[in-house]
Amino acid sequence: MGGDAVRAYALSQERVPGSAAVASVLMDRLLGMVSILMAACLGLIFARQMAEDPLVLTALAITALACAAAAALVFSARVAVVAQRLTRWVPGAAPRASVARVLTALQTYATRRSDLANVLAGSIGVQALRILQAYCLGLSLGWSSRSRCTWPSFP
Repeated sequence: MGGDAVRAYALSQERVPGSAAVASVLMDRLLGMVSILMAACLGLIFARQMAEDPLVLTALAITALACAAAAALVFSARVAVVAQRLTRWVPGAAPRASVARVLTALQTYATRRSDLANVLAGSIGVQALRILQAYCLGLSLGWSSRSRCTWPSFP
């Protein structure tokens, strides 16, 4: 979170409105979550036994719902109107106005689909590199692809 705060602050120093800077960081995080979700679903193809674990399926379902809700907030005018109405519950006039401005800034991404696709592609690339890194680390430690994937047991 510290890096995100620094990034939002740096954008604000470039005369980007604070709400747009925060929205930028939130969109980056959302697309990162989507890329992780995609990698996890793809990973279930290679580790089918994990798809039988209710904890894994629950985590994937919660993540998918969170991503869908965030996408609806960005791409659905109806959801945006509801979210703007819900800002009335934010205590204090200044925080309420800030939240409303961030919601409005998030909505501007609805028309920037090619930019979002580029960022998502970059996020997917980052996940692919992380997976490759973990795979190479496993190989260097002598783990084989035939090893069974099991959860550690804790006392």
